[in-house]
Amino acid sequence: MSSSPYGDTVSVLTFLSDLIANRPASVLDAGAGFGRWGFLCRCHLSYGRSLTNTSGMPLRIEAIEGFAENITPIYDCVYDKTYKGDIVDILPTLGHYDVIICSHVLEHFDRATGERLRSLMRERAREALIISVPIGFWPTEADYGNSLEVHKGIWRRSDFVTAGSYYRQYGTGPKRYATIIEPFNATARWLIKMRRSPLRRFAFQVFVKSRQLCGKGTVSVA
Repeated sequence: MSSSPYGDTVSVLTFLSDLIANRPASVLDAGAGFGRWGFLCRCHLSYGRSLTNTSGMPLRIEAIEGFAENITPIYDCVYDKTYKGDIVDILPTLGHYDVIICSHVLEHFDRATGERLRSLMRERAREALIISVPIGFWPTEADYGNSLEVHKGIWRRSDFVTAGSYYRQYGTGPKRYATIIEPFNATARWLIKMRRSPLRRFAFQVFVKSRQLCGKGTVSVA
């Protein structure tokens, strides 16, 4: 989906800010669409240095996009590199990233291809994989001449609820979707545990703020 629902925006950006903001990091926007996540990451994870990728901030953001008309001038501003073509063909040629974001992409492939894509992303994400996907079937057409917009695969809650992962569902009725965060290192796992406890999150925020006031920078979990 070129422009995905916005209900998960705060949740995902909060997690990303806790995990990789203001430190050297790499993000892959897998199926970037209109460039929403690239823009938001560049804006919020660089702490206001610049909305372009020329600020000297050691944050590398790359994109994969299969529909050429989606690749507008915003890509040149927010992405360090854009890979044009089929995401399933491109992913095996890429290296590793700290975080991979795959927002409303899996449903555009049949289940077998979607599972392969998910596996490829898991292999290449060092710290976390963030997936947003419709739950159940949303019938769609080839919007604005983009045949990639057609939904083909059906995903259920049971496909994503695993030990250690974060799952949150949005919407009601037939148009429901979920955001899933799969953690792959100690810091990401700890952040997900924290998200399940408001008291733990409050304590973490106080701790981070105190470190910033003392000039000690960001926090990592060994």
